[in-house]
Amino acid sequence: MMPRIQRVYTLPGFQLDVVFSDGYRVIYDTKEDLLDDDFDFLFIAPGLFSQVRIDESGRFVYWNETADISADTIRMKGQRVSGCSLNKTA
Repeated sequence: MMPRIQRVYTLPGFQLDVVFSDGYRVIYDTKEDLLDDDFDFLFIAPGLFSQVRIDESGRFVYWNETADISADTIRMKGQRVSGCSLNKTA
């Protein structure tokens, strides 16, 4: 079973710092996703990017009902961060 997203933090440059339930941590660059029309509102109002949330199942991060990114995509395409996870709450 794929580990679930446990925490997500926004970083400058439309990046996400994502921690999974198994402690695996990645920095995920969302710029490619932001080219999709479903994400264009994040460019129009950049402050909305910081309102990212984790769905109840832990399998997606999302901003609204059409703009989401799966845990699988984040884990596979994200840049792994070594060391301990940040000690923040999602």
